[in-house]
Amino acid sequence: MANEIVISLYVKVEKGFFSDQFSPGQILVNQAAVGKGGYAQLIGTVAEVVDFGDVVTEGYMILRNLDTYNYIQYGPSTGGTSGSMIVFGVLRPGEVALMRVSAGMVMFAQAITGDTTGAAASLLDVRVYSD
Repeated sequence: MANEIVISLYVKVEKGFFSDQFSPGQILVNQAAVGKGGYAQLIGTVAEVVDFGDVVTEGYMILRNLDTYNYIQYGPSTGGTSGSMIVFGVLRPGEVALMRVSAGMVMFAQAITGDTTGAAASLLDVRVYSD
């Protein structure tokens, strides 16, 4: 078979007189072997490794912040599971990030809050599909 992974993206922005949209159509990807990792992971207030499960090949990673209040910072490690996080992105409540990741890449995440009440652990939906 072919084109087992189908990715669609549509972005529309309208603010005052500014208007833009981006729709590259479907991206079709062949999956050489079945591989899926991830789950709803509880992310604490200290940077921790995002668990991809048994997926060790390159593929597509999808992250979604399932928290209704806190945001989550994420980014690659400076050196494996004992490294530190390079903050690459932020997911506000409900937001989603999609990216292709390299084989063996280690990703960190950390729950953060924007006020002085202190962050609480937050759920992060983690999905990785190998290709």
